[in-house]
Amino acid sequence: MITKQKECNGCQQQRHIFKNVTVDGMRLKLCKDCAYRQDLKAQPSKVQIKKVSEKKKQMDLIYTKLRKIQLEKFPLCQIQTDYCTSQSTEIHHAAGRLGDNYLKVNTWFAICRECHSWIHLNPKEARELEYLK
Repeated sequence: MITKQKECNGCQQQRHIFKNVTVDGMRLKLCKDCAYRQDLKAQPSKVQIKKVSEKKKQMDLIYTKLRKIQLEKFPLCQIQTDYCTSQSTEIHHAAGRLGDNYLKVNTWFAICRECHSWIHLNPKEARELEYLK
């Protein structure tokens, strides 16, 4: 079996990664030698991956504003199952949250936590009532 070698964060050499560890909040990839060293002063890899892209950050800012408007517009739960607490606290995305659906307000429902749980625990009934697509 051929394994792909990557840069070890301990010795900075291209080696087979033996163990992934977290040191001081950083994820480190270590070769076998470095994984067993006691005096390890590991350095993070040169390329750090952003946790959230700039595009996603912008979409999240817009979403937060639209969400607040939607919850103010519909202060009472729009679904009202048998377990409903009446006050809407969450947004349910009937068409999902991927791609353009994330910001499509016409597919949103302002609902309470209990109704949101009911939708995801009962997908068949929720689809029949058009709460899921």
